[in-house]
Amino acid sequence: MAISDRELQRITKDVVVRNKAGLHLRPASKIVRAVAELRCDVMIRKGDRTANAKSIMSVTTLVAPRNTVLTIEASGPDAKAAVAALAALFQNKFGEE
Repeated sequence: MAISDRELQRITKDVVVRNKAGLHLRPASKIVRAVAELRCDVMIRKGDRTANAKSIMSVTTLVAPRNTVLTIEASGPDAKAAVAALAALFQNKFGEE
């Protein structure tokens, strides 16, 4: 079975943690819910640390206070949708402010 170019699509985007409390449990749960059902692998990177965006435990290990720059990396058929959904959450401060 051949793999299409769309399935191999890799999308990367830098985002900034804008909410006052940083990336804590509530925003982490919103991240996981936003990508849980999407057909792609999604990672969030902070320096040399990488977290699986579909795992709340993994996301909370990033310890990202306000103004931290993170990189979202997604690959698979729904990569574009995953990155767009997460970028919107970060831009809207996870609805906290």
